[in-house]
Amino acid sequence: MAGERNYWQLLANGTFFRLATHISGVTTVLPYIATELGGDAILVALLVPLYTVGALLGMTLAPTVLRVTTAIAVLMVAIAGLLTVLTAVNATVVGLWCACDGSALELRLHSYPLLITSLLIGVVTGGSGVIYPMVMSTLLSPQRRSDLLLRQTGYGAALAVLVTASSIGYLSNLEPQEQDADLLWLGAAALTISTLCCLGLKSDSAEMMAGPARITDVLRQGYGYLRQNLWLRRYVIIHLVFLAVTLAPMFFAIYTASSLGPDNGDLERFLVFSGCGLLIGIPFWRLVRRRLGTRGMYACSAILTAATGILCIVSRQWQLLPTLWSFGLVLLLAAVANQGVFPASQDWIMSKVEEDAAAVVLSFSQILVSVGMIVVGFGLAIAAESGGAIWPLVMMTGLASLALLAVIWVPAVVRIPA
Repeated sequence: MAGERNYWQLLANGTFFRLATHISGVTTVLPYIATELGGDAILVALLVPLYTVGALLGMTLAPTVLRVTTAIAVLMVAIAGLLTVLTAVNATVVGLWCACDGSALELRLHSYPLLITSLLIGVVTGGSGVIYPMVMSTLLSPQRRSDLLLRQTGYGAALAVLVTASSIGYLSNLEPQEQDADLLWLGAAALTISTLCCLGLKSDSAEMMAGPARITDVLRQGYGYLRQNLWLRRYVIIHLVFLAVTLAPMFFAIYTASSLGPDNGDLERFLVFSGCGLLIGIPFWRLVRRRLGTRGMYACSAILTAATGILCIVSRQWQLLPTLWSFGLVLLLAAVANQGVFPASQDWIMSKVEEDAAAVVLSFSQILVSVGMIVVGFGLAIAAESGGAIWPLVMMTGLASLALLAVIWVPAVVRIPA
């Protein structure tokens, strides 16, 4: 009974969390807003790298946090509550940005705080990236865990489509800056509900495995595990190569805002497209996971990202569709492609790692990938700020094709019955 209740509470928590990420996330929505409002190119390019630096710190600290408390409800409430506060700060900053007179000094005063909040959101999110998989492993069976991940994404996307579509009529009467601030406030409200959903989580007699006492132990033990296990080395390399896939939504969001110019006011419409993409992804990724296994999920993610780049090139060159539809379909495909990577990675790593090493391996592997993400994220963001040039799209398509070639290293036998 407790396990079933935990499943539904985690589903509600994750659904509202995904809704908030969809309409106020640092890796996609915030760079779009900063670009749309005329922020400096360096500001836009630094948002995701600073978020990643924070995530890196959060991942490193997570095993230590688990030594302080392994109380699941406390950890989950703290994560969601802190993200609520930080998202509300972002909404306030964007609202103040509306009132500035457009001078360089005013833009810096109202836009640079976003860099600080991006860093702090990264710390919290990075820690949750280690803690949340362990929460799921403690409370749920492997099949229920994977089912939960896909349902959270899909239900969150459905809510996002409903919220953004229903708000178009209201938001369209506001200035673009006011639209952006209201979307962020909606994200803060969704995170508040997500926080409340964690209050009743019960672990019964099961407790999560605590991590090492010191950060240096995480690095030392993680490095030792990496040297001893070929599968973990391949896992890290694959995810470094797949950074173009995981960062594709950010890239195409910035590219879209840069191509359309400041104050285009189409953010909520594009969010409807990407939300529809996540809805389409639920049955699609379930089918791929059941029929093709983990390797198939990685391969399809890479293929879809390459197809997204090709579609954007064709749309820019020949203008076959209206602007809203061409960029909307691009963001839809990027969302679908990105959606399959995380469940596939969880199937892979949780099927290989021993329970007593889970905290260290999850932290260390994500730390290594995040170091690469800092560099790749900055480079992709700078490239996307090209004002609609074709060469960044060619580059993204090439990187996705490289990821597809690397899929041969993903084990084909990591399958969990549907």
